[in-house]
Amino acid sequence: MNLAISICGFICYGFSACKPLQSRTETGVNFVMNNTEYRIETVSYQNKKDHRILEACLSNWFKDPKTLQFTDPRMRFPFRINNWVNLSYQQPGIKTYIIKHERWIIGHLSVKTVMKFMSAHLFHLIIDSPYRRQGHAEKLLIHIENILQEKGISRITLNAVQNNKPAISLYLKNGYNKSGFTGTGSLKMEKSFSNLFHSIIS
Repeated sequence: MNLAISICGFICYGFSACKPLQSRTETGVNFVMNNTEYRIETVSYQNKKDHRILEACLSNWFKDPKTLQFTDPRMRFPFRINNWVNLSYQQPGIKTYIIKHERWIIGHLSVKTVMKFMSAHLFHLIIDSPYRRQGHAEKLLIHIENILQEKGISRITLNAVQNNKPAISLYLKNGYNKSGFTGTGSLKMEKSFSNLFHSIIS
């Protein structure tokens, strides 16, 4: 099973690591954690090959209807990649990052950047269960923060369900502050880049 800490703030459970993915990204970075090498790359739901592999990956993660709802409450079971893409991946300024171990996808996080307001919103953070509680979610988070900071982004936002203590703890640990509530009662959190001093570990 795998742990998914969605940007809505839920802890989710799915299944095994996803099939290998050959990405075309030029923004990949290697890093070592617990004496094991990993790689962070970008993928695109608009690319046919990535789309096909991500569909297989997410279909495994979302075999449990609760997992799907926890990750994105707007989705209905059974998981349908077209609904997923139509709901979250049609707007401009969205990028998806994955963590790979020996070419297998073990983590996923998406970000929507709005340069006009120098802001970004994080969503769909999922980590495969054999790799959870090893710092991979935090690593992916910090990697994206560094990229956003280099672009001049000054503010990051995300939403978290109020009773999801592990997710909120992760965000608080990484400098996110509570800033209010959404219309559905989820906790709004944000972080200013003025206080960021992270560097990418490659």
